[in-house]
Amino acid sequence: MRRLFLLLFLAIIANRLLGLSQIDSLEIRLKAVFGKERIEVLNALSSAYLDKSPEQSIKYGNSALKLSRKLHNEKAEITALKNVGLGYSHLNNYDKALEYYLKALKIEQETEYNEGIIKTLNNIGIFYNNIGNKEKALEYYLKALRIEEEKVKDDYLYLSEVCSNAGNYKMALEYYKKYTAIKDTVFNEDVCNRIAEMQVKYEAEKVKTEVLKKDRAVQSLQLTQIKHETKKKDQEIEVLKRDKAIKELELMKIKYEAEKKAKEIEILKRDQAIKELELNRQKLMKKFYIGGIVLILLLSIMTYNRYLLKKRANKQLQYAKNIIEQKNQHIMSSIKYAERIQQAILPPNEKIANAFNEYFVIFKPKDIVSGDFYWFSQIQENIFIAVVDCTGHGVPGALLSIIGNTMLNKIVNENRVFDPASIIEHLHQSVRMILKQENKNAETTDGMDVCLCKVSKDIGKIIFAGAKRPLYHFTDSKLVEIKGDRKSVGGKQKENKRTFTNKNIDVQHGDIIYLTSDGFADQNNSEGKKYGSKRLKEFLQSNANLTLAKQKEILLSELHYHQGSEEQRDDITVIGIKI
Repeated sequence: MRRLFLLLFLAIIANRLLGLSQIDSLEIRLKAVFGKERIEVLNALSSAYLDKSPEQSIKYGNSALKLSRKLHNEKAEITALKNVGLGYSHLNNYDKALEYYLKALKIEQETEYNEGIIKTLNNIGIFYNNIGNKEKALEYYLKALRIEEEKVKDDYLYLSEVCSNAGNYKMALEYYKKYTAIKDTVFNEDVCNRIAEMQVKYEAEKVKTEVLKKDRAVQSLQLTQIKHETKKKDQEIEVLKRDKAIKELELMKIKYEAEKKAKEIEILKRDQAIKELELNRQKLMKKFYIGGIVLILLLSIMTYNRYLLKKRANKQLQYAKNIIEQKNQHIMSSIKYAERIQQAILPPNEKIANAFNEYFVIFKPKDIVSGDFYWFSQIQENIFIAVVDCTGHGVPGALLSIIGNTMLNKIVNENRVFDPASIIEHLHQSVRMILKQENKNAETTDGMDVCLCKVSKDIGKIIFAGAKRPLYHFTDSKLVEIKGDRKSVGGKQKENKRTFTNKNIDVQHGDIIYLTSDGFADQNNSEGKKYGSKRLKEFLQSNANLTLAKQKEILLSELHYHQGSEEQRDDITVIGIKI
């Protein structure tokens, strides 16, 4: 019994010294394991977090408990129940701790797992001792001791028989005396003394543990306050950046409209000058018939005058041309700046790479800026990724994409809406409000087509919602198309409230999902024939066994071969992710 307590004490000390490094390595390992090995890692994380964060210990213990029951692993279930019980015990929630200890004890008794029964009975004894119920504590300590003594008693009997069979009767007698001594009195004075000694040691350890808990609680509270303040400042900075980007885009739009009007005025002036020249020419032609020398003289004067006017008109035209080219240069500079802004709001590759071990992104705007965009966010275990196709392309499409990206960040990251169908519904309402489409006489019907996924790798499930865009899922050597709702985000709305639906998709290790806009399928060749959705699905299925990097390479090569020398028709976005 003393040896058992010594081993437990050494295990606790070792766990405290190695806790931090173990947690890092275990959390990395958790992302790559499944089945029985995943249960072991979850139980190990629960033990590692016990002193550092009992709440995290309970969380991982419950995850291990759920998975062990699913896989009918009784030993792992017992370990998980004990870990959760210890977590609640560290939080001084002794009722919950006792509940889980008793569940573990029940399974151990049903499976006759004596070694586990002894440990659990001791933990329950510790629980009753902590709440001041000494009689109950002694009862469970003695139950544990009785089982352990019973086990030792049987060992002495077996040793006596072996020695007797070997002819060593002296040793056989000694072992039999020990067997009868334990059998006749299990609860002798020595046992009581040992229990009292252990109780004193436990009380001392309890006082020490309470002091350590208080110190850790103060440090944890301070750390939480610092993290809260840092997160609040980061959010304020993000809001300022977003507001600044929107204002810059609004100023660019105003400048673009002003330059466009100035260009139209210049063209009108040039046309008016040409009309005036034509009118003068007609007047001179009428005077030609007056005849004589005067007509010739006037014709000569008119010819010379026409030469001067043409020279002057050419100068004016050249001046107008220079102004137009200068305006075009300013406009192109503004569009280039808009391109940098649009690239800045797209998710960094590093974030996507941290969430998925293997992926690819094809993003090809038709013009300098794009009406397509892709969006990514990760909040705890929830990973969101979307491909959005806005109405139009170029500058108008890019402005709409900025609105879409901003609204998605607000809905998910700020308002904490995590259901994909609800996210698209909120996006629909926001777009109609911003573009003033709720009025019956609204001038704009612009909107977006959306393919949105919520990925939960730990539970092997994806939730998909779509607005006129499908999701392609490669599993079991087949490519399956999951269609979205036949409704767009934004634009005209005949129904009272526009809703979207979720599609729950079970995934397994090695499955691939593809999110696309309609640009790839709608690209025409030199004969005016589109590539087509059916052909795209067949191409993805036939190459799905390649690495995603190789798939991206051959997709771009296939697009180039089909398009040839034809102009790109629309913005193109394709994303592939391996689970």
